Amino acid sequence: MTVFKLPTWVVKAIDKLRRNFLWGRSTGTGTGIPLLAWDRVCLPKQLGGMGVLNLKLLNTSLLLKWLWRLFDQPNSQWAILTKSLFTSRTNVSPLSWTARGSFFWRDLMTFRHLFSISTTFNLGDGKDALFWFSDWGSGYLRFFDSKPPPYKSNLTVFQVLQQLPSSLQAPWNVDVHNAILYLSTRTASNTWDICSWKWNSSGCFTVKSAYNTLVSTGKTKFLGTSIWKVKIPPSIQIFTFLVFHNRLLTQDALVKRNIFVQPGCSLCSSTSLETANHIFCSCPYTLDLWSRVHSLYPSILYQNHTDCKQLITEALHNVNINKKDPKAVLTITVLWALWLERNNRIFRGAARNTVALLHWVNSQQEMFLKHC
Repeated sequence: MTVFKLPTWVVKAIDKLRRNFLWGRSTGTGTGIPLLAWDRVCLPKQLGGMGVLNLKLLNTSLLLKWLWRLFDQPNSQWAILTKSLFTSRTNVSPLSWTARGSFFWRDLMTFRHLFSISTTFNLGDGKDALFWFSDWGSGYLRFFDSKPPPYKSNLTVFQVLQQLPSSLQAPWNVDVHNAILYLSTRTASNTWDICSWKWNSSGCFTVKSAYNTLVSTGKTKFLGTSIWKVKIPPSIQIFTFLVFHNRLLTQDALVKRNIFVQPGCSLCSSTSLETANHIFCSCPYTLDLWSRVHSLYPSILYQNHTDCKQLITEALHNVNINKKDPKAVLTITVLWALWLERNNRIFRGAARNTVALLHWVNSQQEMFLKHC
């Protein structure tokens, strides 16, 4: 992944293995049901995903590192060798070198545009910054509205200055002429152009900053990020995340997947189609349990909720201040206990009353607060 661009079929094959492992699918049997779209799973936790790495974007981030090294370490043996292989001219930016050559180099050149929009250049001699596609400062960014002829698209700032009279006479628009005039007033410099990475405050490239930028582009922040901060086992964090997104395999979810079920709640005598909001908020069995929880922990105020998302959001209110917030841990433990009780009744025929379940909740909460 650090040297070659992964073929699409390879990424899909690896993702299939990861997806089957996550959702409990045995190879070739198809016993597990995906509860969340894979693209969503691969989003960072702060953007509403599960933090599983996106292989395609990680591969791109790792390959961008090689382009960065051409500018950051121009005197390294690798940079010198690469330059000798792909160009014999001294005033040509690495971003304009030929795209022919080895698989590695051809793959690398497919990311030239992405690298250009992710970097800025503090101009020195102008030999590294592309006139049209690099951000070389002073308000003159890439001229997307002024498409250059194909044979001039890879001109560096240095080359434009060398052709200054003809550049000024060319029929470009006003913005391009103003940019060329600006360059003509600069004092000549023999220093290298300094390349800076936009997505890191230090200006230096890191694979992490590249990946985070690629994966977060166009995404909005997830309001339930605190789920992953609560000091509980990871499996219960994932469970809470699925409850928040209403992705559990309750009866209404099974019906949406065209799976026939007999309507009814296993916790009470209701014959209506089971939903997550019913199990965790409005079921008579659940309301009795919440009432007993409040009696045992009177300092923790609970409000009656009809929506799981509101219930979890309120419980997580103080988690950023205290990751072992008793209200958050207790609320999630109760939700987990209700889900286990529901499953035990359906699949094992075993049932507990709310007093016994409350005793189990109390012991589990104490264990989580002590050991997690």
